[in-house]
Amino acid sequence: MENESTSERYSGTLLIVGILVLALGAAMFSWWFRAQATRRAMTLWGAERAVLIQSGKPVHALRLARSADGDGPANESIVVQGRALAIDERIDITRSGGLLHLRQALLEDRSLGEGIDEQGNEELGGEAESDASVWAYGLQFGEGEPAVLLVFSATFDRMLLVEQDGNARATAVSSAPISTAQPFAEGMTTFFAEQFDASTASDDRSE
Repeated sequence: MENESTSERYSGTLLIVGILVLALGAAMFSWWFRAQATRRAMTLWGAERAVLIQSGKPVHALRLARSADGDGPANESIVVQGRALAIDERIDITRSGGLLHLRQALLEDRSLGEGIDEQGNEELGGEAESDASVWAYGLQFGEGEPAVLLVFSATFDRMLLVEQDGNARATAVSSAPISTAQPFAEGMTTFFAEQFDASTASDDRSE
């Protein structure tokens, strides 16, 4: 009787140890898989910027004009690739649905174009686009310093990291635009359309 009881306790201990080993193995695999899926993106953004993209608040979506003559808030503008772009509209999307997925997408390698190498560099065919007028939208993570500002082309097939100073001015950090994968571009197009449509509807109701 005593031997049976001892055997049952031993079997129970082995079961618990087995479950713990499996859980640890699953956690390690999940960490490894995540690291592999974000390696290029983390190299591209750097650790500090990646943290701001992942959790920085507030988050603002920007609609940019092709000159500094827009009707944005207090004539606010940014400087990208040596050219001033007006912020025609700035909306707070910190609590917007879909933002969590957007944050994650920006930190995943599959959102980047195929030309992004392991060091986060991009080999673009031909001459790199240098006309600042191509940038139509922006995302700002955080406020003041530090903050991360990304600008996007009208079709979201290109993005550019810019560095801000305390006066909300900015100069390009990236030497060339970064290409994005088609599913990411399509998702961003839908997300931004929803945000600005909702903002316009809200403004109409308040009038």
